[in-house]
Amino acid sequence: MVTVFILVAILSTAATAFVDIEELAARAAEEPEEAEGEEIIRGSSGPDILSGTDEDDVIVAGSGDDTVRAGAGDDAIYGGAGDDTLNGEDGNDVLIAGPGEDQMTGGEGADLFVIDLANPGNEITDYEDGDQIIVHSPDPVDTSTVSFAAQDDGSLDILIDGEQHSSVSGAGVGDAQSLPLLFRNLNDTGDDPEAILAGLDQTLTAREGTDGNDMLNGTDAPDTIMLKDGDDTSFSGAGDDVVDGGAGDDWIDGGDGADVLIGAAGDDTLNSGAGRGDLLQGGAGADTLIADAGARDAELEGGAGVDLFVVSSAANDVTISDYEPGELIHIRLAPDEAPEDTRIELRADGLPGTPAGQILVTGPDGDSFTIKLRGPGAANITLDEIIVLQSAIGSTDTAAT
Repeated sequence: MVTVFILVAILSTAATAFVDIEELAARAAEEPEEAEGEEIIRGSSGPDILSGTDEDDVIVAGSGDDTVRAGAGDDAIYGGAGDDTLNGEDGNDVLIAGPGEDQMTGGEGADLFVIDLANPGNEITDYEDGDQIIVHSPDPVDTSTVSFAAQDDGSLDILIDGEQHSSVSGAGVGDAQSLPLLFRNLNDTGDDPEAILAGLDQTLTAREGTDGNDMLNGTDAPDTIMLKDGDDTSFSGAGDDVVDGGAGDDWIDGGDGADVLIGAAGDDTLNSGAGRGDLLQGGAGADTLIADAGARDAELEGGAGVDLFVVSSAANDVTISDYEPGELIHIRLAPDEAPEDTRIELRADGLPGTPAGQILVTGPDGDSFTIKLRGPGAANITLDEIIVLQSAIGSTDTAAT
């Protein structure tokens, strides 16, 4: 008879990071030569090899099949949409599987592995005593449906409803017929469960909506907000936040901090807020992605559907990673804040390649906006898709002539 050990707790997926996210964001805001090796590293739409440093890194894989080598330090590694290979290497690392079928190797140190009940096919290769496994489950789990199956190669399969979900191997498995699993189980009441995990420097807050039209706001700490079905509204506040809109036409504002905003299905509006290093992913639908005043090094990824990209003239170094000709770009003039040159990079078809040139757009007051064009099809982009508006974000638009 197989014994199943299950611990049920209310946790945040982002709360698993052992690193000090606020410190990383501060280091990333410095000039590169002053950053002392600490980085927030993101993949692209292609297959990437992402290497960390000997400091505490945050590494976010892109939509391709990426390989991550985090290096030394207590790192947080997020799998992307592809089938990724995540290597924590030295340090007490957090490895979070993405939607693809990911292979996770913690390396030396006491590591934490996070898999999603909705995304099977993951493999943990070096589970050892002292490591932890969290199964992210937005709905209550019937523990009677969880079981294990020992394999001839020494690995242990995690079975959900009798179906193979993920595989675990390593010295900590041995001849075991079960493993301690920690299920993240958020309720549907919209309350604010908090959890402090060993090694964390701060409290992180997890919030989850219902299937109705919710309004969930964050705090000044790093928040994880999981919205469900319905047309939801969320302002995540200061801090390095993760907001997942779920299905429905959602409105999400990241506020200050280096945020990850995910629209998912529906016609969503995502606003970066101020801060350096925001990532906005629209998902399926006709989405509006906004790089607001104060945004720097922001990446906008529209996803499937014809999307609208809005860039404030007080934002800088904005990358639109999957632009397709025919989609519109609105440049909004921010009163008294417009710099001499706002740089926006377009990657047509989501594929970086040889630069195909650039477009210089001049506003009515002489402000200039350099649009860099990269990738196949980029040379076909014209001024017809780029509109300069004499209004702040959120007000009535008036096109400049």
